[in-house]
Order: sequence, then structure tokens, then C-alpha cells
Amino acid sequence: MTFKHTEEAKKKISKASKGKNNGFYGQKHTEESLRKMSENRKGKCVGEENPFYGKTHDEETRKKISKGVRKANKKRGKIEFSEEHRRRLSEALKGKKKSKEHCEKVSQNNGSKRKEVRDKISESRMGQKLSEEHRRKLKEAQVRMKETYWTPEKRKEYSEMMKERFRKNPEMHPTRILSKIKMSGPEKIVSDYLKERGVEFEYNKYMAPYFVDFVVDGLGIEIDGEYWHQDQEDYDRERDAIIKEKYGMDIVRFPVYRIINEGPDIIDEIIG
Repeated sequence: MTFKHTEEAKKKISKASKGKNNGFYGQKHTEESLRKMSENRKGKCVGEENPFYGKTHDEETRKKISKGVRKANKKRGKIEFSEEHRRRLSEALKGKKKSKEHCEKVSQNNGSKRKEVRDKISESRMGQKLSEEHRRKLKEAQVRMKETYWTPEKRKEYSEMMKERFRKNPEMHPTRILSKIKMSGPEKIVSDYLKERGVEFEYNKYMAPYFVDFVVDGLGIEIDGEYWHQDQEDYDRERDAIIKEKYGMDIVRFPVYRIINEGPDIIDEIIG
């Protein structure tokens, strides 16, 4: 028969061994002692052998643990991991993929994504101005990040990853999100003229991996802003050729100044 302490007894034992009542109070383990304890724990309390296996902390306990960890980290200061420790961590995580459920749970628990947290942060920063020293440190950090992390290979890898993500989820593309919020001025002009003439059209049509501003009767209409399309004629030609090859759609481009100055004539040109 296994003996178990009652919850009341556990609390009394815990209270009796806290602070100065603890026989180890004020002392520290040696490196050798820590190593021996670590070796002794290896392989124990793993999986179903762990007393906490299959259990979860309640919300109140989580808050207490979080508060305790923050307090300990503040007291201990910033932890600097050795290169060997970082290497071992990296090797241990290689090839491991987090489940979709795990990613969603982490995302939901991310405080920066909760409106009340964002509002609180925004209010706390309102009216504040960064000092010159703070600006300098931020700039240095950005340069370091660019030199050490955002290598050309890493940029290419990230670019391919984002292209694949937007291909599978076009509704997540920034262009699609912004188009639902507000049209640009020139786009609004074209949209209004087409509506006045009773012409059916599709706005911001997704044609993987691109978006076309307007599609009218199988013809793609692109409005080229002076800033975004400067010095990228070769890119636009390549883009139009890919859309033509994949979808059999011709693309007609109009610069913004023509939309503003010759709006009705251009619409007649499109639908004529």
C-alpha cells in the first residue's frame, strides 16, 4: 500500500522547509554536486513515470509560476548561453516540427496579439520620444542583424517560404488585406468609372503568385504608380509574361498620371 500525504500535510511540510527553516539556506551547490544531480536525474521521471504525467496546471498555479519565474529572472539578471550550449540546443531541435495545434496555442497565448495588451502598450508609449542613444542602439542592432542573420541565403530562404505561404493562403497576402481596407486614389477612379458604365469587373484578382488590379472581360488592367514601378520595367514584363503563359490573360498597363488626367478616355479604351 502506497502512503500519500494529505494536501494539508503537504502544505505544512512545504512551509516548514522554506526560507531559513531549510537546512540548505544560504548555501550553493558546487559544480561537481550539480553535475552529479544532473547525472542522477537522467532517464528518471520521464513520460508516464513522471508524477505530473497527463496533468495540467490550473490558471491560478500558472500565474504563480509565471510570477515566480519573472521574479527569479529579474534577480538573476540576463543569462548568457555559451556557444556550446547554443549548439546543443540547435542540434536537439533539428528536424523537429511543432504541431498545428501547438502553433495555434502559442499564437493565442502571445500577449502582443491580444487587443487589451496592444492598447496598454500603445498608451504607455504615447507621447514618448526615443533618445538619441536609444536610436543609435536600435540602428546598431539592425545592422548586426543584417550582417549576422539576414545573409543572402537566409533572405532567399525566407522569401521562398513566404511565397509558398501566400500561394497556399492568398487571403493572408498583405496586398489582399490592404485591398479590403481601402482602394488607392487611382484605383477608386477606375472603379467608379467602370461602375458608372455598368461594366462588371474583378478587383485585386489573385493569379498565383501575383495580384492583378482589375480584370475586365478577361483583360488584366494594371495601374502603375510612379514610386512603386520606377526602374522595374523588366520585372513587370516578366510578370506579365508569366500571367500570360499560365492563364492566357493579356495585361494592359496605365501610369497613374494618365488615370488622373484621362480617366474617361482610358475606360472607353478598355471597354471599347
